[in-house]
Amino acid sequence: TPEGSRFSELERLRRPPTRTTGTAFARALERVDEIGAYRLGRLRLSQIPPNRMAALARYALGSKAPLLERAQEPKRTAMLTAVMRHLEAKA
Repeated sequence: TPEGSRFSELERLRRPPTRTTGTAFARALERVDEIGAYRLGRLRLSQIPPNRMAALARYALGSKAPLLERAQEPKRTAMLTAVMRHLEAKA
C-alpha cells in the first residue's frame, strides 16, 4: 500500500468506475492506460490453458494484497500476471 493511501495499487486497478458520466469515462480510459503500461498482454502464454489462467485470476482477485505478497514466488508471479491479463481484457 502506498504511503498515505488506504488501498493497494492492485485494489485501485481492480475496481472500475461505477458511474456512467463523462468524468467516469475519462477515469476508465486512464485505467486502461495504467493497466496497459504493464505490457503483460505481450507475453506469450499460449501453453497455459485458458481455464487455468481464469482460475488463477479469480483466486487472486478474491484475495487481499497481503496474502498475495506472502505467496511463494512462482505462484505470486503467475497470479499477478493472470490478474493483469484479466484486467487488461476486461478494461
